[in-house]
Amino acid sequence: MTTTHVQVELLAPFSEGYKETMITLDFEKEPILMDVISRLNKRLGRKFEEKLLDSDNKIRQGISVLKNGINIQQMQSSAMKEKISNNCTLVFCIAVSG
Repeated sequence: MTTTHVQVELLAPFSEGYKETMITLDFEKEPILMDVISRLNKRLGRKFEEKLLDSDNKIRQGISVLKNGINIQQMQSSAMKEKISNNCTLVFCIAVSG
């Protein structure tokens, strides 16, 4: 069985209050974004998910999730089901425009 390695980088506001800002997660099968969020929630605590998700379990307005440098919220309705491949890097941060 092949392990899927996912690198996660936490930037503000997600890095605030955590000692870890670079986290490597291993999955036995290819995860979707919600699997990664669930694993981070277990590791970092419920506040992580509260900062990230709204009451409909969608990524909050003003938050960006980058998958290998590409903003995946542009697919907001399906972002939580986005497949995360081996050696993928996910960055959780405040949305920046301009």
